[in-house]
Amino acid sequence: MKAARLREAIEEMASRPGVAACVLVDVDAGMAWHSVGQIDDLDGIGSTCSDYWRLNRRVQGSFSALGDLRLVMLVHAKGQLIISECGKGMLLVAVMDQLRAVDWETWKVLHARIAERVNDL
Repeated sequence: MKAARLREAIEEMASRPGVAACVLVDVDAGMAWHSVGQIDDLDGIGSTCSDYWRLNRRVQGSFSALGDLRLVMLVHAKGQLIISECGKGMLLVAVMDQLRAVDWETWKVLHARIAERVNDL
């Protein structure tokens, strides 16, 4: 039941304007828990993003004046990736196709809902 509610929350996030796909990834193992969207190798993208996140944790001391890392945005020629902590030990990776279309206030609410459901597992 709790896992189904988590999947529903990720599916809701992936259905928002500007969002092409989402994948929830274990930050340490790099394993995708749930992915939604028609992006080639979405689970692989999520796993690679966890590598990127762990690299940033290792060099965190260089950025200590800025505080803890909260979100990373990677801009590519054909889309953007938003990588963010989302509950204990998990990352939410969103593939964006229309960044300007994203309602960031709704994003924060849905992100918090996913994090809460991760923590309830």
